[in-house]
Amino acid sequence: MVVMTSTVSFSRCAANVFFHVLTRCNLRCRHCYINPEQHGRKRLPIARIERWLAIFAERCPGANVVFLGGEPTLHPDLPQAVRCARRLGFVSITIDTNGYLFNDILERVSPAEVDVFSFSLDGATPATNDGLRGQGSYDTCLEGIRKAKAKGFHTSLIYTVSRANLHELPRMGPLLSDLGVERFFIQVLGLRGKAAWTGCAPDAEEVLRVSPSEWREKVPAAAEAIARRGVRVIYPKVFLHPGEKFECAGLVADNYFVFPNGRVYRCPLCEDFPVHSLIFEDDRLVDAPRLNENDFFRLNIAEGCVMNALIQPNKSGGRDSVGSDRKIACCLLKEDIQLSGGSLRLKEGSASMGALSLRRRIIALLSKKEMDARELSQELGIKEKEVYGHLAHVERSASASGDRFVLTPSQCLLCGYVFEDRRRLTRPGRCPQCRRSKLQNPSFRILS
Repeated sequence: MVVMTSTVSFSRCAANVFFHVLTRCNLRCRHCYINPEQHGRKRLPIARIERWLAIFAERCPGANVVFLGGEPTLHPDLPQAVRCARRLGFVSITIDTNGYLFNDILERVSPAEVDVFSFSLDGATPATNDGLRGQGSYDTCLEGIRKAKAKGFHTSLIYTVSRANLHELPRMGPLLSDLGVERFFIQVLGLRGKAAWTGCAPDAEEVLRVSPSEWREKVPAAAEAIARRGVRVIYPKVFLHPGEKFECAGLVADNYFVFPNGRVYRCPLCEDFPVHSLIFEDDRLVDAPRLNENDFFRLNIAEGCVMNALIQPNKSGGRDSVGSDRKIACCLLKEDIQLSGGSLRLKEGSASMGALSLRRRIIALLSKKEMDARELSQELGIKEKEVYGHLAHVERSASASGDRFVLTPSQCLLCGYVFEDRRRLTRPGRCPQCRRSKLQNPSFRILS
């Protein structure tokens, strides 16, 4: 088999909404990233979940949503939240779970409503996993995966690498094949939550977190071996190659990490600190006061990721124990290995063009002439719905650059009514005056 290498582009044509509906969990994992002091302790009521989902659906048409906790299946109204997300047009819906599957969740949702159940397991054996996640969690997780598969759900599995379980990572291949899991996510142990506060024991951060050399020597090789079994494997890039440009997902991708107290982060490394860039106030999503994470994203440093350097200033960038130069990649930059046609390749993802590149093309086009979403979609080769998702970001980028984003509103082609007060960029459904739906699309232009 031939192995071809590439890197997954950042999110391009849709946002990703990581929605923590609660922070409560039945387990006490040693490396849990949830920080109740910063994330809140209350369970979000379903009415508020639905209102927040609607805000993201309007802000980011065609988004993906992942429901998390804590343990999200502890929320009794999770099925209603799933159906709301589907009704609002979220492209994919995932539920992250520890496998306990509370409130009969598998009986209350269908494979048509939930695209993936993503399970967490941190060892190939009960001894290793349960030592990290809690007694009995290994068997319960495997039983949950089998039940989900029997119901027809797609499944994935998340494995957080630490020194406590790195030795068992190669052994996950046979287990994943036996369970029929389609995707395997390998995660790096982040300095958030418990791992950042106490480290689970004196100096446990040094004990649990693998070194750069350990990661490079063992994780890519194990990932490749697992992928050869036909399992799609995704894991953090962690380090950039010499000369490779650093890009921050906070600037070029659309990821939102939503917590019950209303905070919305764009970077998961920021979640232990009150530097969120957005916040829900009276069910309105507004910009958070500065300084916030957006101010950090724009800083360029030799080590790569600014937040990584701030959180662990003595460990990022520079030279590691094996003496090789290294630059820290954005934590959201992934490698994606998939078996295709008998050979392995690190796949570039579902589309070849990054969101930043698409939006630059939209800006270039609108700087030359006025266009509507249909014309832009034909020019770019993407769906109209995706164009509207990008236009909101193009409008903000134009404003930040000192340019003027001009919206020519829709007009009814039958009675002539003009939607002058409508600020939404999408096409209206029907005319409020004649009640017909023969409408001219809104069009856009950028003026310097």
